[in-house]
Amino acid sequence: MIPKLYDQYFVKKEDERRHLFQILSERFNLESGIYPGSFVHLTPAFYIREMIFIDNDRRINRFFSDPTTLEYINEQKIYNGEPKVIWRQGDYTEVGDLNEYSCDIMFSFYAGFISRHCKRFLKDRGVLIANNSHGDATLALSDPDYTCLGVILRNNQRFQIKTEEIEPYITKKNGSAFNLEKVREKMIGEKFSRYAYAYMFRKCCE
Repeated sequence: MIPKLYDQYFVKKEDERRHLFQILSERFNLESGIYPGSFVHLTPAFYIREMIFIDNDRRINRFFSDPTTLEYINEQKIYNGEPKVIWRQGDYTEVGDLNEYSCDIMFSFYAGFISRHCKRFLKDRGVLIANNSHGDATLALSDPDYTCLGVILRNNQRFQIKTEEIEPYITKKNGSAFNLEKVREKMIGEKFSRYAYAYMFRKCCE
């Protein structure tokens, strides 16, 4: 049975994004991931065995503690072994008891400046996937701790990873520098010459 909130907010809205997480898991051989601002977007747990979900919404405690949620993940998973799901209800900038985790991948979708506030949860050479809705991709492009690997393009339910000729996707049409102060204040990303659904980064080794 599909969990009710997941069905309401992701299945019925045709926004599960299964193909995205599938191609990412295949490309990077992912074992662990973290998803701040996830709400109940379970889909990564179908492809990544160890997943951490963080969100402010109080409904996630009941959702993730419901046995039917884990049962559904077990039905949908494509890997061997039991899924490991950890969740925290709260502000991801204040979650302090997850510092022992170091994940292969981190997702940042429509939830603020995750690349900055949650960097500590991503292992060295781990992968960050960020969109630019709230400006997080712009900040990551300007952060020396990240190297842009490419962009992700979307065509309905299909996704494509593009790693060559990505300059139009990461530069402004007029060639000017990013206004990072404005991005932080307005939480709106810079407009680039070409649109990408999301951006793919490698966390640089210290």
